[in-house]
Amino acid sequence: MIISHSKKFIFLRPTKTGSTTADVLLRLSGAFDPEQDVFCQTKEWELPPRNVPNVEENSIQVAHATPQRLIDWGMVTLEQLREYDCYAFLRPVESRFVAGYLHCMRGGYWGKEGKAGYQPTQFMERWRNRMENFTPQDLLGTNQIDWFFVDGEQVVTPLDFMNYQTELRRLIDLVGGYQFPEIPRLNRAPQHRIVQNENRRVWAKSIWNDYEEIQKEVLAWYVEDHLFYQENFG
Repeated sequence: MIISHSKKFIFLRPTKTGSTTADVLLRLSGAFDPEQDVFCQTKEWELPPRNVPNVEENSIQVAHATPQRLIDWGMVTLEQLREYDCYAFLRPVESRFVAGYLHCMRGGYWGKEGKAGYQPTQFMERWRNRMENFTPQDLLGTNQIDWFFVDGEQVVTPLDFMNYQTELRRLIDLVGGYQFPEIPRLNRAPQHRIVQNENRRVWAKSIWNDYEEIQKEVLAWYVEDHLFYQENFG
């Protein structure tokens, strides 16, 4: 999460929307003022926090804070959200749900037959309990729309996750940052595990493709996210 008072710009991080890559590249683009702008800690890449007030939450929750949480913590005002250029990536429900399932699978056992630590029934039981059973890193119980609205008023502009590289380059242009020759995917597995990771991804999609009742349940819960994505990106 980035709050730039120097550029009147805010980048928010809905979970499982490629936000780590965007956060890191925006910070490294050289467009921000480290003396007055606010940066959350990015642990994986050893980027330290700057100007973050001491809120009683862990760093993951602060990094992925919604506009309402930022207001509650006194980090921004509603007037600033209205005045600043505010952006966040928006991901289709199916894609985000499968990504969350894959994220949980990575922490489990991967067997020769493609069995992972979370079978569909185990994962769905956990998902139904949402925030009670998910770690802050998962946060799949939350709706993406919470990052775009405050009390029914839209204060954040969505970026299309399915057009990620183009949207991220446009974002860097907006803040006047350095354009990187290539956009990496920072949360992917090391090179020697890419094939294994892609096999996991294919198998993870089975939780969506093979279970019609799961599709219906998930779409019903994330119906606002689904409609908001359709409204903006078709």
